[in-house]
Amino acid sequence: MMYLLHLTSTVEFFRLQKDGTWRKCKYQSKMEPNDFSTNDPTVIISKQIENVAQEINNKSYIIKPEKGMLLTKDDQLFYAARVLRKDFPPIPAIERLKDVIRGGDDKHINVLIIDVNGDFKLKQAPPSDFTIKDPTVCVRHEAFAAGNDYVGKNAAESASLINSLYRDMLERWVTHLRTGKVDIFVDYSARKGTEAILEELKEMKKNWQSQY
Repeated sequence: MMYLLHLTSTVEFFRLQKDGTWRKCKYQSKMEPNDFSTNDPTVIISKQIENVAQEINNKSYIIKPEKGMLLTKDDQLFYAARVLRKDFPPIPAIERLKDVIRGGDDKHINVLIIDVNGDFKLKQAPPSDFTIKDPTVCVRHEAFAAGNDYVGKNAAESASLINSLYRDMLERWVTHLRTGKVDIFVDYSARKGTEAILEELKEMKKNWQSQY
């Protein structure tokens, strides 16, 4: 597995180079020899320096911590990581999702994620800071507020909740595999049913080719 680091606005993408400069490209452009890449996700995290000026192609930008829902200024850039894989990863399992939800502590704000290995996990926020693009967090659900019974024994035994979470997260997992995007945010329901999504994943696995 390899990780790339980008800077993005609403219309531009720049990819980090080995010499520390940024090359304008499309997000899903193939990796080129001078592109910076690493198999260590902590290196990607360490290179995210926010609220600083960055000169790219004779234009000055400000790197901000998190892109909001509203249109941003054309002189602002935000970090975006990308994952490239040789092998097709495991398909996230609904039984694992149940176990993770069952083990959650409802006294805290919890964020459900699928990590880079296709594993469901819960992260508490805080201390987790999702303005930093951790490339191992591929999909993350809208946060579960404390005290609302979205995690714990009762939540794990709610078939409607588990099935809904599984379907919505799984559809974004497909998007991750197709694009390499990470930190894909789940804030609306999936457009397809679970069985259709699982069939799509099986077809992807059958035709998978190394991405680098």
